[in-house]
Amino acid sequence: MDKFNQAKKFLRQLKISGLVASMHEWRELFESFLKSVLVHNYMPILAIDVKARIWADRNLVFAISYALGIPSLVPHSLIQLLTGLSNTEETVQDQLIKGGTNLNTGKGLRHGYLMLEEIFHHGGLLSYINKIAAGPSKPTDQMTRIVNRPDNTRHHFNPELEFKFCEGIPHRAGTFVWLVGSLERKRACQGQPETTTTRDRANQGSGRSFCSSFLVLFNNIDRPSVIKEELILNPSYGLGFYNTLATLWKRCQDSSETTNIIMHESDSAVMALKNMQNGDNYIVKLRENLARSRLQFFLASKDQWTKLVKIILETPGPSDQKTIKYLWPNIALRKLRNIRRGALQVKKGQRLNNQMTKTMRHLCPLAATWISLPLDQLTNQTIMMLTGLVTNQQNILVRGELAPQETKYPGCHCIRNPEFDTSSTLIHRMTTCPHFTKTEQVGKAREIPQGKDKSLTKTELLRQLTRLAV
Repeated sequence: MDKFNQAKKFLRQLKISGLVASMHEWRELFESFLKSVLVHNYMPILAIDVKARIWADRNLVFAISYALGIPSLVPHSLIQLLTGLSNTEETVQDQLIKGGTNLNTGKGLRHGYLMLEEIFHHGGLLSYINKIAAGPSKPTDQMTRIVNRPDNTRHHFNPELEFKFCEGIPHRAGTFVWLVGSLERKRACQGQPETTTTRDRANQGSGRSFCSSFLVLFNNIDRPSVIKEELILNPSYGLGFYNTLATLWKRCQDSSETTNIIMHESDSAVMALKNMQNGDNYIVKLRENLARSRLQFFLASKDQWTKLVKIILETPGPSDQKTIKYLWPNIALRKLRNIRRGALQVKKGQRLNNQMTKTMRHLCPLAATWISLPLDQLTNQTIMMLTGLVTNQQNILVRGELAPQETKYPGCHCIRNPEFDTSSTLIHRMTTCPHFTKTEQVGKAREIPQGKDKSLTKTELLRQLTRLAV
C-alpha cells in the first residue's frame, strides 16, 4: 500500500497546483496511479474474493476524495458516478474475459484465466471448491469448449518468406484481376428494372455485411469486363474485416484462376497485412499464404480505386452471382468475447443509473450527463447539493428529499400536498416556492427545467442550483 499512498498524495499535490486541466486527464491519472496499483496488481486475489473487491472499491473512492478534496460525507456511489470509472468488479471481469479469449497467450495461461472467471462467477473460492467436491462435470460453457481446442498457433512471420505489395493497378490488356472490397452494385440490367445492391439482395433479413469479389478482364482499360462476381461471408463472425480475410484466403486457394488482386490501399485488411508487428495468428497465416502463392497484390490509390469501382459497378455483370460462406478464420472466440464485453458495458450503464441520487434524477435522468461534469471544478457545496442536502431556516444542512408522509419543506413555510407536489425540496424551490423568488439568480435557476437559458454552461447552472439549496 506504500505506492498507493504515495500516488494518492501525489494526486493531491496536482490538484492543489492546478496542473490538471480536465476531468478526462483526471480519469487517466486515476487509472494509471490508483487502479493500476490497487486493482491490476492484485487481480487474482480480487477475482476469488468478494470482500477484497469491496475493500478495493472503498480505498479507491477514499483516494479520489482525498485527491480532489471532496468531503467524506459524500456517498461513495456518487463519486463513482461522477468519475465514470469502472468499479473493481467490472474491471476484474473485463480483464478475465480478455485474458481468457486472447489467442496471443499460451493455452495454459488462458485456462488459468478461465478458472479465475469461473471462481468469480461462483461468488468466491469456497463456492468453487464445493462445486469441485461435488464431482467432475463436462464443460458446458461455450468459451471453455472453444479454448480447449488444440493450440497450434504461431504469432511471428516466417523470415524466409518475402511478401510485398505493388503500387497502382495493372494496365496490360488481357489481364485478369480480382477486385476485392466492400463494394455495392446498383444498376439496371438489360431488360430488367433497377435492382437493389448486391449486398442487400444477398443479405435481406440477415443483418450481415459481405465482402464483394469481382473477377475482371482488362481487355479495354476504360471498359473492363466483369467475368465473375462473388459475395463472401465468414459465418463465424460476419464483420467486414473478417469477410475480407476469408475472401483473400479463398483467392489464395483458387490462385489458378488469376494471379492478380487489387484492393484499396487504406483497406483495414491491407493495413493489417502491411503491419509486420501484427502478431495476430490469422494475419500471420494469411500473409505467409499470400507469399507462397503466385498472387500479385496491387494497391490502388483513392482516386484510382474510386474510378475503377465506378466503372465496375456500372458494367453489367454475370447473371450467376454467387454467395459463398467461407469459414476462415474461425474467430468464434472473438465474437463471444465482444458479446460478453458488450454485456458488461450494459451492466455498467445500469449500475451508473442506479447510483444517481433522487435529486439528480429530478434534474436529469441520464447518467451520461452527470459523468460529463467536471468533478474537479465543482465546489463542495455543489456536491453536497447533488446528494440531496439543503439548508433549513436555521442554516443547517438537512435532508431535502421528503418522505411520503412529510408535508413541510425545510427552509420555507410551504406545506406540501403529497398527492400533487414534488418530494424534492430543491425542485420545489426552483418551481413553486414563493420564498425563493427575490434574486435574479433564482429566476435564472427556475428556467433550467424548461431549458430556456441556453447560454449557461452546466457548471454555471449547478452553481445557481447550489445557491437555491444552500
